[in-house]
Amino acid sequence: MSRLTLQWFNLTKREGQDLCLKIPVADVYAGIIDRAFPALHHIPWRQGTHGTCYTYIKHIAAEEQDAVNHFLDILQNLRCLTITPHLAPHFRGELDEAYALDFNFQQNVFPMAYTEIGTLEHHAKEFQNPQAVTEIAAVSPTSSAVTPRSPVPT
Repeated sequence: MSRLTLQWFNLTKREGQDLCLKIPVADVYAGIIDRAFPALHHIPWRQGTHGTCYTYIKHIAAEEQDAVNHFLDILQNLRCLTITPHLAPHFRGELDEAYALDFNFQQNVFPMAYTEIGTLEHHAKEFQNPQAVTEIAAVSPTSSAVTPRSPVPT
């Protein structure tokens, strides 16, 4: 599994032009945005430099622009898990993507130690601890009311 975080995005509008959205890791995040906002009218994604891409969004209402911006903010706080080419033959047709709030274990710490989210997840799964579930929901970036735009692909 690859673990990605949207490191940056650029959502700008110059006078007399459409809203421009630039993102990194084009092969992953362009599809995520298109699945989250299927009614968003934009030109086809165009390749930028160093794996980036951009699009111009046509006729977007301020409310919809706020929703796109909010969604991109959320993606910056999540880990997007994708299937690597090595694992693809074993998981063909399973998931388009999955998300995690954080790593389970602290990076580069030995002996291994849980992150705060990792500890909560461990307690929620292993001990069926309802308080841990409540705490995970409280820190979830999606708990700030992102309205789903379309059903989850099956």
